[in-house]
Amino acid sequence: MTTAEDAAAGWVRDAVASPKSSDEAVKHVMTARFGENHVTRDVRDIGSANEAVSQGFHIVEGGSMTGGEWARVKAIKDENGDPVLKTSAQVAPTDVTGPLTPNLIIPRGKWTPAMRDYANLVGVISPRLIDRGGRRSIHQ
Repeated sequence: MTTAEDAAAGWVRDAVASPKSSDEAVKHVMTARFGENHVTRDVRDIGSANEAVSQGFHIVEGGSMTGGEWARVKAIKDENGDPVLKTSAQVAPTDVTGPLTPNLIIPRGKWTPAMRDYANLVGVISPRLIDRGGRRSIHQ
């Protein structure tokens, strides 16, 4: 099987959904159908899908596979017991909480003009928002 069209044939999809299919066969079909770098969309981190695409990943959308195919693909684990099919948030997170790792921090000297403008805006407006308290409208 060499093309995405071959991999999307009905009989192939039925075989992928079967619990009798080998993990290697399912991974081969997924790669043929969706490319080497494919991930699912993580709806909890909306920006991660766009970021994943910008890094060369293909998003496997919910309706692109049957329930049986999804179940079979999600059941495949790597040698550490983690799912082989990653989410967009796992490969390109944008909803970052907690301390940032150094590779996510852009030094001030490398900021673009838009980044400098945004930092200035936050510096000007945040004291005004903080002083208002949580119960007041921002329109007061």
